[in-house]
Amino acid sequence: MDRYLIRHHLAPIWTFALFGPAIGILTALLLSAPTSMNHVDGRFALVFIMFGYIYGIVPAALAGLLYTVGWHLRSPFPRLNAAQFGCLLGLMSGLLAFQLYAMLVGIKGLPNDLRIYLLPSAAGAICGILAAHARERLHDWVECAECDEVDATDNEPVRQSRDDISP
Repeated sequence: MDRYLIRHHLAPIWTFALFGPAIGILTALLLSAPTSMNHVDGRFALVFIMFGYIYGIVPAALAGLLYTVGWHLRSPFPRLNAAQFGCLLGLMSGLLAFQLYAMLVGIKGLPNDLRIYLLPSAAGAICGILAAHARERLHDWVECAECDEVDATDNEPVRQSRDDISP
């Protein structure tokens, strides 16, 4: 049971830490594509990726931690499925982690260019979807299409553990 809880809570943090900086790098390259992509060679891309992970892994792991803590706020959003809630929570935790990290390293005030917020919001949203999928797989839940059982109150499929479904 303890091993399950550790994997269950660490999976989003690892997902954010591994994929968040790469998605932020890709977003930064796409935002700067019209102006600076003319002179990009392999060495620049390698250095850009290296610095992206050096400076992006701490806020990404912080966003994963905020995501893990915030997952329990799912009850006010009963109509959202796991991927939708993960996207929303990932977006918010990415933006909050970006602002907290900026305050920790001593950046004063808000950035003048609001496009800078696309980096943590895009990375947070995509990592939130990935983490929600990983959380669902670790949670071992399946849709009830296999058992044809529907909740009468809102016509939503009842979620059951695989152990509860008869073969």
